[in-house]
Amino acid sequence: MKISALVLLFFSSLTLWARLGETESQIEERYGKGTVVKNPKETGLAKQYTASGYAVRVVFIDGKSAYEAFKHTNDSPLTLDEINRLLDINKSGSVWIEKDDSITTTIISWVRLDDMAKAWTFDKPPTLIIAARIYAETQLSTLRQTEQKQKEEMQKRLQIF
Repeated sequence: MKISALVLLFFSSLTLWARLGETESQIEERYGKGTVVKNPKETGLAKQYTASGYAVRVVFIDGKSAYEAFKHTNDSPLTLDEINRLLDINKSGSVWIEKDDSITTTIISWVRLDDMAKAWTFDKPPTLIIAARIYAETQLSTLRQTEQKQKEEMQKRLQIF
C-alpha cells in the first residue's frame, strides 16, 4: 500500500513540471492561468505561474515554451532529486552532460548532448533554468537588431555635424 502511494506521488509530481516545447495551453493545463511578465530585454511572451509550492517562469517563443525557470515559492533550495527530475523530463530523447565551466561554485550548468538546450542552477535565489537553443538564438538576434538600430541612430546624429 505504501509503495503504491509513493509511486503515485512520484508520477503525479512528474506531470507537475512543464517541458520545453509545450504550448501555452499545455502549460496552463499544468499550472493554471499565468501572469504576464514585462521585461524589455526579453524576446517572447513571458509568464509567471505558481503551483504546488513552485514559482515557474516560462518564456514562449513562436507559441512554445523555450525558457523555464523553477524555484520554490519560499526560496528554499531545490533538492538534487528535483533538479534531476526536471532535467530528465526535459531531455527530449537526449542526455544531459554536467559542464565544468562554472564561474563560481554556486553555479552548476548542463548541456544536452544534442546541443538543443542548456540548464543552470543559481543559489540566490535558488533557481533552475532550462533554456532551449531557440531562446538563446532569439535573444541574440534581438540584441543584434537593437545594436544595429542604435548604430544607425548614432550615424544619423553624427551627420548633423
